[in-house]
Amino acid sequence: LILSVAAALALGPWALLTGVFRYMYAAACWVWPRLATPLPRSQFRRVVGGIQGAALTVALVPVVPIEVGAVTVAAALGLLIVSFSSQAYLALTPLVSTGSSSKGVSTGSTTERSADHDSVADGDATGY
Repeated sequence: LILSVAAALALGPWALLTGVFRYMYAAACWVWPRLATPLPRSQFRRVVGGIQGAALTVALVPVVPIEVGAVTVAAALGLLIVSFSSQAYLALTPLVSTGSSSKGVSTGSTTERSADHDSVADGDATGY
């Protein structure tokens, strides 16, 4: 959050979104409790979290042109939006049973999320 405040002073208020996105998601969890559903950990979310700090740091280095810093932070913000959007999608998508017999009785197969989820979208409730 502190890096995003510094970046907002240099790049504009939009850069603050990288720092407050987590808090906006936490507030949304109060409104829609299903968003707080624990999900499996995701390497993608962890990498995106690291990219946020790196992009904000790069943007604040004095020798980096302001345009390069802005593009770097904008790209990191785009990844952050993808990360949180996929987490929200997974949390709000109901579980689907993968197996049943002709009479609608479960065949004992596992319950999974629908097949349109990819491994990039898996993550935990913290977003990282």
